[in-house]
Amino acid sequence: GTECMAGFVIDAVTGQRKALLQYGAGYEWSPNKKFVSAYNYSGQYGITVGDKKEKVLLSIKREHDLNDSKRLDWETRAMWSPDSQKLALIIKKESEEKMELLTFDAQNNFKQIFQTDIEYSREYELFWSNDSKKMNWGNLNIVFRDNSR
Repeated sequence: GTECMAGFVIDAVTGQRKALLQYGAGYEWSPNKKFVSAYNYSGQYGITVGDKKEKVLLSIKREHDLNDSKRLDWETRAMWSPDSQKLALIIKKESEEKMELLTFDAQNNFKQIFQTDIEYSREYELFWSNDSKKMNWGNLNIVFRDNSR
């Protein structure tokens, strides 16, 4: 639950450290291994996305609502599309007891390309189609064309 995790990029041939990644906790690489996402929980919740060279590319952090009886801020989820061109994020809305689904275009400086409020349930899973053009959450089906909805 803290930001105490670090990742290292090591040259496999020389064994030398190339980078120290301190983006958050629970690191997940994009399928093409160009980007890494990490969750933030300490003080604020959200995600940070970076590259292998210690550069932050996207950071979404929101304040914890200690009065939130459901603690939806702990339910943040991020998932890369199979082609690594999009990142979907499920996160609690700021100052509301609702969740939202955001999608970002990794090829366009992580520009937000989609947003919708969602009905949150732990029973739902976020799925991408193999061609990265469709995303599903529960009964919500989203189709992307040319990096747009």
